Amino acid sequence: MTTAVTATSEVEKRLSAAGHTLPPAPRPAAAYIPWTRSGKLLFIAGQIPVKDGKPVLTGKCGKELTLEQAKQMAQVCALNAIAALKEASGGSLDHVRLLRTVNLANCAPGFTDIHLAANGASDLFLLAFGEKGNNAHNSVGMAELPLNVPFEVEVTAELE
Repeated sequence: MTTAVTATSEVEKRLSAAGHTLPPAPRPAAAYIPWTRSGKLLFIAGQIPVKDGKPVLTGKCGKELTLEQAKQMAQVCALNAIAALKEASGGSLDHVRLLRTVNLANCAPGFTDIHLAANGASDLFLLAFGEKGNNAHNSVGMAELPLNVPFEVEVTAELE
């Protein structure tokens, strides 16, 4: 799934001004498609904290990773989700509005700060999209995640 090359969006400019570089959209790690579209709705498959095809960190939140590291990994997931949104939207993020995110944390027993770890993603979405990045979200602790990554973020968005 490729997109046409377009001018840099305001979303990308805000990310760049904050020191973030939008990566290429990650490729699936298994037998699924990275995104699908139905009318104006975009469904982005769960994005994990990978760079150059490899996990940035592995382990469980509350055991191998601190809350701050979990937030950072949620942020990496959000950057990957934004890259997938760019591809899914045809190259421009300026007409994308987030509707819902699902935040999954690979948790050690007793780790209950999933919602706080998810703020790593939520804060980045707000930075990038402004008010259009504000969304309903769900944060859930999991026993395991693929590749033993600590976090995963799924996004539903709308093209305006």
